[in-house]
Amino acid sequence: MPGSHAAPSSEVPWARTISAPGATSARADANARRIAADLNIIAALGFVVVAFWLRFYRDPNVQEMVAIHGNAEGVSNTKKAEKQASWGELFKRSNTWFMILGAFGIFYTIWVYLTWLPGYLQQQLGFSLSQMGWVAMLPYMCGIAGVLFGGWLSNELIKGGMNTILARKIPIAGGAILAAAAVIPAAFVTNVPLVIALLSIGYFGAQVPIGCLWTLAADVAPSNQVASLGAIQNFGGFIGAAVAPIITGAVLAATGSFAGVFVIGGILLVVGA
Repeated sequence: MPGSHAAPSSEVPWARTISAPGATSARADANARRIAADLNIIAALGFVVVAFWLRFYRDPNVQEMVAIHGNAEGVSNTKKAEKQASWGELFKRSNTWFMILGAFGIFYTIWVYLTWLPGYLQQQLGFSLSQMGWVAMLPYMCGIAGVLFGGWLSNELIKGGMNTILARKIPIAGGAILAAAAVIPAAFVTNVPLVIALLSIGYFGAQVPIGCLWTLAADVAPSNQVASLGAIQNFGGFIGAAVAPIITGAVLAATGSFAGVFVIGGILLVVGA
């Protein structure tokens, strides 16, 4: 009987129409709860870090300050003799532009990792969400090691008698070149473990310069210009960080591949070195 089949055929679409939004809403709620839990964990870890800092940090004592700055009277006389440079004068110095360019290239690459690595692992390498979390952790763990290694290396070079500026430049340039040497080949490798290894080495290298970048302004500028020069350097770095996800998205939209993304990052690292 034709009439007996009409009702089921009309009920199924209605059932799907009604149930689909409900299922979507449930998934959205579950995702929102997971994100909220993750953010709460991050916030809690922040309080732990603050507690450790408050417990263990102390201001340098008089002897340590003299060791850092030299004779106290000489430091006082130097400060009196220093003339505050304007920002315009700082921009006329070649060192300022080298610092801006170096920070731009390094921060650009770091923010490509921070904003696009999970998407790359999922879209290009085919990792599931559960797999991606563990794999994405590896480059960032290597980055932690890179920051510590860069600071340690610079201090060891200074202890060995090397000029302070050169002892800062070696980790900055060396880390950037190492990162470029790992990131560019990653664009053309298809073996997944090798890609992850290259990305991990690349992020290690990109983080090696960070500690030295933060101290470079204090090393090259008079004490009354350190904050201004540091701000200008960070300005260059954060411009790189800001344009990194935009350029990455544009390259992906135009090419459909991450190869160009890695090559651009590698070139900027070499230029920044």
